[in-house]
Amino acid sequence: MKTFLRLRMLIATQICCAALFCSIFALKSHMTVDVLTAEPTIKTKYVKQADILTEFGPDTKARCDYKFVLESLMDYDILEEVNENNKCLIRLKISTVHASLSLPIEILYPPSPDERTKAHEMGHATICKRVYKNASVAIKDAAKPLLERVYTGQGANKEEALDEALQIALNELGGEYNMQTADVTKDIFEIYDFLELGENTNSNESVEESFRRFEHGKTRRITWQKKNTSKGTGRDILVLKL
Repeated sequence: MKTFLRLRMLIATQICCAALFCSIFALKSHMTVDVLTAEPTIKTKYVKQADILTEFGPDTKARCDYKFVLESLMDYDILEEVNENNKCLIRLKISTVHASLSLPIEILYPPSPDERTKAHEMGHATICKRVYKNASVAIKDAAKPLLERVYTGQGANKEEALDEALQIALNELGGEYNMQTADVTKDIFEIYDFLELGENTNSNESVEESFRRFEHGKTRRITWQKKNTSKGTGRDILVLKL
């Protein structure tokens, strides 16, 4: 099969960014999932305080950005091709998913960060790396359903029809992989940041406790609620719902 198609997908979140890139190359092969996993990398950068402030507010002292990167080559077989009324319809089946995974992490510090800030951000990086250890299993779980489905695409020509059908498969693969990596990381971050609110916390212990609580039961989002005091004034209370 000579058809070549390259698609790109990006999913990103701020402060602990997660991004996803996928490419698709059309060939005939067996129904398999091949995974190549690179070692995670950590880079530190010292910037002016104003440069690392985010929508999380002026109290942000530092930031840990990460990207769960997926580069995927997909093989497929065309089951049906119909050309009528200047339209093309394609039905295809994915036969092989080749995935290349990586995790670049960048920690942004102010010019002179204190040891507490350094330890806290390294805790974020540790969480990313621990989630990434399961990335190979996550992408295999995400890819297997694709091998069992038939994808349909329509367009003005064969190329457009293929693009539509493969985009559906791409979205399913990327979405499921993102749920098992980036989304899990964000949930554990919320527990970790809550545990780190104390003055005498240990970041390593907070990381371990964060995973323990997450595995015990997936966290709900942290919410703010207003609590009235005896004087009738209100104050903001941070509530973590597990």
